Amino acid sequence: MVCLWFVMDYHIISSQELAGKLKMSLKTMYKLLNGGQIPGSKKVGGLWYIDLNIFEASFSKPTIKVKADGGSMNRHNLQ
Repeated sequence: MVCLWFVMDYHIISSQELAGKLKMSLKTMYKLLNGGQIPGSKKVGGLWYIDLNIFEASFSKPTIKVKADGGSMNRHNLQ
């Protein structure tokens, strides 16, 4: 039987790889993981794995709303 979990559109990385990408220490990475502050992270056994798609999507830039008259709204959607 073939495991299809990795065949789908997942890009799973380890905690060490994410710490390297973010240029932080592994100790800091584990503090964030244990505190639940890394989106897309899952602990399997004693190892942490991060879904890179979920992690990157959580930091996407917000879109700017434009009013009908062409002016942009402020961040509180006030006139």
